[in-house]
Amino acid sequence: MANPNYFDVDAPVKASSFIGSFPGVFLSTEQTGNGASQSIAHGLGAVPSLTFAIPSDLTGGAYTVAYGTHTATNTLVTVTTGEKYRIVAIK
Repeated sequence: MANPNYFDVDAPVKASSFIGSFPGVFLSTEQTGNGASQSIAHGLGAVPSLTFAIPSDLTGGAYTVAYGTHTATNTLVTVTTGEKYRIVAIK
């Protein structure tokens, strides 16, 4: 009998199709860091309880992120110049 806590997939699952399907969860399009504070609209209607940046390309080497004070409309992050990332925000 299959374990109900796991599932098999025959093809790669895109994070956007998985994460974005949950209410109260936002997944941004790919962003590019500029070394300064960046504001990304999340559309959750409330200050997220959890926000994190996921690197989507680490070819540039060191990757740093600093989080600002998030609002009911935007997440604020500062990411290393040229590094690509996506934001996940959870209501």
